[in-house]
Amino acid sequence: MSMSGIISDAFKYRKDTVANRQRSLAFVRDSQAAGNSSDLQIVQGEQLVAKAAASIPNLEVQLGSSIDELASLTGQSVADLKITLRKGKAQPIPRYKIGVGIPADVIRNRSDIQTAESNFAAAAENVGVAQAAFYPSLDLSGYLTPTQVIDSGHVNVWLIAANFTAPIFDAGKNKANLADAKAKLEEARAAWSSAALSAIAEVEKSLAAYNKDDQNVAAQQKLVSTSRRMIELGQTSFKLGAGPIFNVLDSQRDYLEAQESLAEAVRSQAEHYISLCKAAPAAK
Repeated sequence: MSMSGIISDAFKYRKDTVANRQRSLAFVRDSQAAGNSSDLQIVQGEQLVAKAAASIPNLEVQLGSSIDELASLTGQSVADLKITLRKGKAQPIPRYKIGVGIPADVIRNRSDIQTAESNFAAAAENVGVAQAAFYPSLDLSGYLTPTQVIDSGHVNVWLIAANFTAPIFDAGKNKANLADAKAKLEEARAAWSSAALSAIAEVEKSLAAYNKDDQNVAAQQKLVSTSRRMIELGQTSFKLGAGPIFNVLDSQRDYLEAQESLAEAVRSQAEHYISLCKAAPAAK
C-alpha cells in the first residue's frame, strides 16, 4: 500500500486536533472570564494550538510527494488521485480470516514453482518418462496455517510431503547416457523441492505477520475508543470545575497518537495481506 493513505489519514487527524485544541482554548478563555483560569493557562493553550498547526505543512509536503509517486506507479493523474483522497475514505482493511489455513498445493500457482515443474518435466522426458507419470510424482499436501506462532514469529504447523517416484528407464540405452540423464532429472527434482520449500517459508512468514496484524489492529481500535472517551470525560470535568484543562489537552494528544498508530497498523496489515496474496496466489 502507498504511504499516501496513511499520510492522508495523519493529515486529517492533525487538522482535527487543531480544531479540538481551539475549542479547548475557547473553554479556557471562557473560564478565565469567569475568574477560574489564569493567563498562563491561556498562553499554554495557545502554544498547543500553534504546535498542532505547525505540524500540518510538513504533512502536506509528504502527501504531495506520495501522491506524485503513486501517480507515476498507477498511470493516474495527480488531480484525479487528489480528488479520490479528498473523498475521505479510510484505508481499506483486509477481511480475510485465517480458518483451516491455505492448502499447501496452492503454491503451484506461483510462476517460480511452475518453472521448476516445467524444468522437471523436460528432464523427465529426456529419459523417456511420460508426463502423465511425472506430475503425480510431485506432491504437496496439508495446510499452511498459523495456529501456533512461537516466539520467533515462525509458524510451524504446516505439513509438506514432497514425494518423488523414480522413473522407469529403458534398460537398452547406454548406461553412461542414462546415468547423466538420471542425474539431471534428480537435479531438476531437487530444484523443484528447494523452490517449494522457499515458497512455503514465504507463505508461512506472511501468514504469521498477517495473523499478528489482526490482533494489533483490534488493540489499536480499542485504544482509539478509550482515548476518545477520556477526552469527553476530561471536557465534562473541566466544564464542571472539577478538573484542569490540561487533562483535556493531554487526552487530545493521546487520542492523536492512538489514531496515527491505528492508521499505521492498518497499513501494515494491508501490506502483509498483499504479501500473502503474492506468496500464495489464486489460480489463473
